[in-house]
Amino acid sequence: MKEIHITGSKYDITARELPNGTWHLFGTYKDADIDNLWCDDILATFEDADGALLDIIIDEERTSNDVIIDGTAYDFDAVVNLMDDNLREQVHAAGYYSPQNFVDAYRALHILTFGEDFQI
Repeated sequence: MKEIHITGSKYDITARELPNGTWHLFGTYKDADIDNLWCDDILATFEDADGALLDIIIDEERTSNDVIIDGTAYDFDAVVNLMDDNLREQVHAAGYYSPQNFVDAYRALHILTFGEDFQI
């Protein structure tokens, strides 16, 4: 059985591959226990009590510089290069420092500003 430990500023999750190829995820997210979260792919989406979604990618080859956009992993630096300069600076000034949080905040601001989702 393969086991992967995934950590971030608000989560500490263990993903364990089961003999049938599915994954069992357990740990904490925003100080709430996660248990019995199952997925059969390398991407699991967890919804917390506030309705916020956390995409968890289960891939030991993923680098810490990857971000998930619509279920696909991208290099953070490449994504940043595609962003509107003014919006990117606003997000940076707001203090979103993990790559995933930064991209998520940018995407929300992009929709509010331009009325459409940020496209890669």
